[in-house]
Amino acid sequence: MTTIEPTRFITLGSHYRQQADACLRVANEALSPYDDEWRRLAAYWAKLAREAETKCQATSDFRAGAPAVVGGQG
Repeated sequence: MTTIEPTRFITLGSHYRQQADACLRVANEALSPYDDEWRRLAAYWAKLAREAETKCQATSDFRAGAPAVVGGQG
């Protein structure tokens, strides 16, 4: 199995956050009924960003020898 470097998760998380921000900007400028769809898309991108950041932390902790925290439990 290929190991993904923590920096890759940081890059992905940053990209996903940028996408979420862009969707929110469009949602704030859009005319209904599309603003809700843009907000939903922004929430999805934000979720992906959080997942990438969590994986980055877990990967970093694993490499440092600390047990990875999954779902807020350690």
